[in-house]
Amino acid sequence: MPPLFEGEEGHIIPVHSVDALSSGCFYIAGQIIAHSVLHGGVGIVGMSKAVSRYIASEGSDAGQASTL
Repeated sequence: MPPLFEGEEGHIIPVHSVDALSSGCFYIAGQIIAHSVLHGGVGIVGMSKAVSRYIASEGSDAGQASTL
């Protein structure tokens, strides 16, 4: 199975991988994370806050920095 996440502790992000996407690995990882959260788990520890906001907002621009 290809790696799904990369980065430093506290700032991991999903990898850009067509193989991981086409094999269904991201879908399975999402199912595992969703089950964890639904049963009182914490989801993915160390995920980048911007990525977490993006996922929670279902892909809107919530992960972008605010502009003045």
